[in-house]
Amino acid sequence: MRARLVPVALPLLAALIAGGCGELGASWRGTRTVRPRVVPTAEVARYAADTPQRAFLAWFRALQLGDPAAAIFYDKTLRMSPGRIAHLRKGTASALFKEVGAPEVLDVSRDGHRATVFTLLTARRAAPNGRVDSYVTPQAFNLVRTGGSWRVADNRFLETADALHRDFVGKFAGLGGV
Repeated sequence: MRARLVPVALPLLAALIAGGCGELGASWRGTRTVRPRVVPTAEVARYAADTPQRAFLAWFRALQLGDPAAAIFYDKTLRMSPGRIAHLRKGTASALFKEVGAPEVLDVSRDGHRATVFTLLTARRAAPNGRVDSYVTPQAFNLVRTGGSWRVADNRFLETADALHRDFVGKFAGLGGV
């Protein structure tokens, strides 16, 4: 039985090894970012005007577009200004938005005047052979209802954008480089 297995196993093993060499498409050229999808206005409008999901998506869209007016979506106690938003959007946060597309809203949890919007963030990279790799990470966003509107309750997302971006880059590095 061992004699029959070797002639079959060796070509199969050779095909697996040879088939993987260079076919991952992430050779010396590496991968490139697939332009992320910006949150469409129709997706924002899909949710009722007075919902945490709509406020969250409008805020995220403003950030994706580099609009410093995203500051209006924050709770006033955070004292976010257009200048602060512009500053945070520079550097790594800017790189993050070049990689991460429109979030997928999975669920929302409400507790009185507080809400948490649960999402999936996705980054995509294309290899020279046309294969597209995706890395998806869950991310929750806290909102608070003040002055009759839902507002982003903290700025952890932008303040930790550096760590999140490194996480995405690290995942893609394991897929053949960035």
